[in-house]
Amino acid sequence: MRRICETIRSGIAARSRHLMKLGVRSGNRLFEPKTGLLRQKHPTAQSYTGIVVAQTPLEYAIALFETGGDSRRANQLIQRTLDFQDRDTQSPTYGNFLWMTHWKAVHDRNAISFMTPNYACIWRHHRAKLVAETRKRMEEAFPLMRRGVLAHRVPPTYTNIFLLNILSELELAAILGDKAILRTARSDWAAWAAEVSRDGIAEYNSPCYTAVDLYALEGILDAAPDSGFRCQTEKMLEYVWTEFAANYHAGIRCLTGPMSRAY
Repeated sequence: MRRICETIRSGIAARSRHLMKLGVRSGNRLFEPKTGLLRQKHPTAQSYTGIVVAQTPLEYAIALFETGGDSRRANQLIQRTLDFQDRDTQSPTYGNFLWMTHWKAVHDRNAISFMTPNYACIWRHHRAKLVAETRKRMEEAFPLMRRGVLAHRVPPTYTNIFLLNILSELELAAILGDKAILRTARSDWAAWAAEVSRDGIAEYNSPCYTAVDLYALEGILDAAPDSGFRCQTEKMLEYVWTEFAANYHAGIRCLTGPMSRAY
């Protein structure tokens, strides 16, 4: 049994390395030297076509760090994304981020939910690879992210963003030593657990968001502040994976059956 477990772990690690390398390859192709960010073309929403700030630049930076790639470029990506944080103290989106460089305001408040866990991942796992200026700017940005996360309240039925917000709250609680936001994370987790216990996963069997849910739950498991929280997260992960497996058709390699948020 131990040999089987070791083989499984080795296979997962190898696949993770392969996926990180693919991420670097994709980032290299989309990188725009003039902006220090990535370009994207959205298939349906023209406003999301252009130079992107949210999600992919930080994911590219993490992949570069994980694979021993260009750390100078990774630092550049981090600093450039921080250039687009809303620092207007009078703004309702203070601490959040513009999703695209051509936007004049925060039109998609979900940016903070996707970006905070990535900044936290970099801070926790790759801080030694950050230059002094990047570390300084991230330290200044984390308290603002706290404001942005707490201002972006969504219902538990908005599964992927609600979970990303819990992950963000847990990460910020650890980075900032903030007990208040940790209490918020615990309260939000209890609210989501109650929602799932009552009605199941709101964004059920979603080809678009099941992967985000699993990513967020894996992050919550890693950031869990105690064994009780970790045990609850493991049970929720088992539930979501079981639901995924029940609807996955191995023959055609896709989800089947009734779906939510499929587009």
